[in-house]
Amino acid sequence: KELRIKAGMTQSELSSLLGIAQNTLSYWEQNKYQPDNDTLLKLANIFNVTLDYLLGRETSGNISRADESPLTGKELALISAYRNNPAMQGAVDKLLGIPAEPENNIADDVVSELNTPLFVQK
Repeated sequence: KELRIKAGMTQSELSSLLGIAQNTLSYWEQNKYQPDNDTLLKLANIFNVTLDYLLGRETSGNISRADESPLTGKELALISAYRNNPAMQGAVDKLLGIPAEPENNIADDVVSELNTPLFVQK
């Protein structure tokens, strides 16, 4: 709960990132239930902390980053969405000018959608 609040995320946002029901997250935060190992790994990645920190084995679990600036909840959600969605990866790579991988044909469709008047800022 502390990490979620520090990141400025709601229970709804975090449960959506994890692919779980919001009440499940609520039970974890109340120590009624515990997440499984796969979910612990997801939480460690989302909040950039070690598993030992999540398990209470160490008091400072932040994995250092070069810029040391904390990520916002929205930034964490975008990173998670990028990691879990090949179409989004291809679209973002294309927007950034990173050469596309041959099997990522769907990226052109996503970028095309992003360039519609609804998404293009003027």
